[in-house]
Parts: sequence; C-alpha cells; structure tokens
Amino acid sequence: MNRILVAVDFSESSDLALTEAARLARRAETPATGQAAQAAQVGVCHVLPNVMPVHPLFPQHTGRSMLAVTDLEHRASVAVGERFAACDEGAESAGRLEVLAFVDQGDDEAAAIVARATSWKPSVLVIGSHGRTGLARALLGSVSEEVARRAPCPVLVARGAHLAGPVIVAADLTETSLHALHAAAAEAKARGVGLVAVFALDVPTDFLPYGVLAPFGVYEQTPGAEDIRELRAAAQETLSTWLAAASVEATAIVVDGRAAQETVKLAESLGAQLVVCATHARAGLDRLAMGSVTESILRHAHCSVLVVRMEKDGATA
Repeated sequence: MNRILVAVDFSESSDLALTEAARLARRAETPATGQAAQAAQVGVCHVLPNVMPVHPLFPQHTGRSMLAVTDLEHRASVAVGERFAACDEGAESAGRLEVLAFVDQGDDEAAAIVARATSWKPSVLVIGSHGRTGLARALLGSVSEEVARRAPCPVLVARGAHLAGPVIVAADLTETSLHALHAAAAEAKARGVGLVAVFALDVPTDFLPYGVLAPFGVYEQTPGAEDIRELRAAAQETLSTWLAAASVEATAIVVDGRAAQETVKLAESLGAQLVVCATHARAGLDRLAMGSVTESILRHAHCSVLVVRMEKDGATA
C-alpha cells in the first residue's frame, strides 16, 4: 500500500498540495510502462486549534462542549473530503481514490502534522509552500519549514509551477546526496523526464595572504587554477559515475558558486518541475538537521521541492 499524507488548511497553497497528492496516488496506481502498480491511499490531515473549553465548576457544560467539538470535527472531515475531490483532476476519468480524513487538534500545527505522519507512516508527506498565517519567509511558510525539518518521511513542498522541465538533484558528493540522487532518479523515471545532477564548486575567494597567521601555526594558500580544474574534473567524474547507474537520461553539471543559489538559478533556467535535496536525521537537533543549503532551496525554489531524509543508520526516509 502506497500511503500519501497531505496537510491542508483550506488555503490556495494547500489546494496545490491536494492536487499534487492526487497525482502521486494516481501515478502509483497507473505507473509508467515497466513499473508495478500499487494500491494508493491518501490521508488528508487538517489541524484544528484546541477549542475544547474547560468548565471545572460546571461539568454539565463540558459534555455540551464535547458534543460541539465532535460536530466541528465531523464538519471539518466532510469539508476536507470535498476539498480533495474538487482538487483531484483525475476523478472523472479514473474514478475516486481511497481517501481518509484526519482531523487533529493542537496549537502547534507543524507538530500535529508530524505526529500524524509518525503514526500513519506514509511514503511521502505533501504540504503547500505557505498557508494563511502570513508568516512566509521568502517562498516558504513557517509550518511547511518545520514539517520539512521534523517529519519522519520524505516531504514534498508543492508549488504551482507545473513545468515540463527535468528533475534536478542537488549533490554535494556525500552519502546523503547519493540517497537524494536515487530518489530523484525514481521521480524522473516516473514523470518521464530527464535528470540533472548539479554540484556547486564553492571555492572561497577571501583567503588571507599566505603566512599572515603563521605565528599561530595556521597556513593558508589560495587554490590555484590547476587545483580548481582538478576539483572540477573529480566532481564531474564522480557525478557521472553515480548517474551511470540511473535508469533515466541524466546529465551531470558542475557550476561555480554557492550550492543553494546556483541550484535555484539552474532550476529556473531549465524550467525544472522538481528539485530534490537531502537532509540528515540527527537526534535532538530537529531545528538544525535540515542544513542551510536545503533550507535555502526550500525557501527560494520556484518549483516543488522534495526533501529526502536520511536516517542515522543510512536508510532513506
């Protein structure tokens, strides 16, 4: 069973997430040639604020409040199902998908979404890039950012730019980015598009003059042109070796500059439909585990971004 969890808040952004979740589910049930079909189940999660009042002196009022909250949850559940049906572009031609509505309560929306993902164990969690809170930082909302950091599964941050370009994967030549490359290759194959792996050669240009820190036992030397050529060739060779195993048309690109900035720039110039990047699970460091490159790509990419989480044991979430 391929489970897809999508978080909604009835905003325009969450409608995009619903549409993307429906596409993923239908793609699983009717895959490309040569791939096995999987039954798909979509869980739609909506988080209500804690609205249950407490009446310690009037317990009879508590019972009424419980009935009111139950009614509110029921109406929210119906609304969630209706919203999904409206966003499912394939409903008329392919029939309805199996949809479960989860209406949870909590003052911390991101924590409630992560808790639902932890208990339901989806293969991917889809969320809009920003909601109704007005707390967007660049193109990413605070709830989306927290969910991408803390979710136990891959997170797809959906955006409205449905372009026909390739899938791009940000690779820093570490084991973590190798997992991202595998996920990106699978996405490219499923979407029927090419794969582009990009490595940014970020060579510092602000070195101190050689010998300035010698009294402290520190020696620095600016990389020469030959050093940079060797680094570029090694990166190109490593990327090409990795991509040789991908079962899709793939291209390796080495660029100069900062990884996040150059990845976003390349994605926009190629009209990419998806950027894939990875983060590493670190116990007790949820807020820091995503990394500055992934975080910056999430905030600034014009298209959807898939964040693959690599667990401490080397497995990919």
